[in-house]
Amino acid sequence: MDTVIATQTQGTALNVTSLSAPESGGGSISYTLKGGSSLPSGVSLNASTCAITGNLPSIAANTIYTFTLVATDAESQTSERQFKITNLVNYFGDGSDGNLGT
Repeated sequence: MDTVIATQTQGTALNVTSLSAPESGGGSISYTLKGGSSLPSGVSLNASTCAITGNLPSIAANTIYTFTLVATDAESQTSERQFKITNLVNYFGDGSDGNLGT
């Protein structure tokens, strides 16, 4: 099952810091994108903290980015999980979310 980690409007700052894998032995874990996976342009993965940060790109239509993260521990054991980021078009062109109440 995919987990949607963010739904945001194009051009907004993305800052996902809640992802991590447990390490029972207390060692470090590194994070990578699985081959064939990619994040939106302007967004990057911190390999040691698993933070996904950057600015979502401008788009012509709502776009869902699906990618797989691989967590690798000190013993080279791996675990994979698939995630999604939804990037929404700002039809108003003003940086708002389109909600007339804001």
